[in-house]
This record gives sequence, structure tokens and C-alpha cells, in this order.
Amino acid sequence: MHIFVQILLSLSYIHRNNIDHRDLKPLNILLFLNGLIAKLADFGLAKYIKSEQSHITSGVGTQNYIAPEALDGKHAHFKSDIFSLGIILYQMLTFNIIEDITSIDEEIEKIPS
Repeated sequence: MHIFVQILLSLSYIHRNNIDHRDLKPLNILLFLNGLIAKLADFGLAKYIKSEQSHITSGVGTQNYIAPEALDGKHAHFKSDIFSLGIILYQMLTFNIIEDITSIDEEIEKIPS
């Protein structure tokens, strides 16, 4: 769980500096020292959010980890990164890798209640 806490703290840091990662996924988390240190990587799709800009329109990111509103091209913000982080946490806790998403409704139906 210490890996997840490090990822969460990294994400908190970039959000406090008005940076939206927009492509959080396990492949963009680097582990060092036998998995004791985690770092976020691949800021190629990241976007600086100006203070007066309350949202961005986004359709970018990896489909399996992108928030529903971003998939639909609607307003996205830091909350989309949090959604992606939730998927990563789900996978870490269940060892269940989410397959290709064809419909967000299909994925929601797969979540156990």
C-alpha cells in the first residue's frame, strides 16, 4: 500500500502546481529500489491549468483508465486523474486488470456491488 500512497502524494503535488497528468496508468508509474519508491512518469499528455481556467476539454489518455466525462469529450479536470487513480487502486487490491473498454456502461455493470 506504500506504493499507492507515494503515487497519491505525487499526484497531489502536481495538482497543487496546476498540472493535470491526463494519462495515469500502471505503465506510467516507475518503481525503484525493489519497489520501495514509486514515481510518476510520462507527462507527454499533461496540461498546465491556468488559475482562471476551471476545466479543460479532454479526450486524451489511455482508454482503460480515462474518466467517463473525458471519454465523452466533456469537461475534464483533476478529477479525471483521481478516477484513473481509483482504477489503479482497484487493480492493485483485486489483481484484476480491466480489459479494453468498449462502453463505460458495460464497465459500470461489471463492478461488483
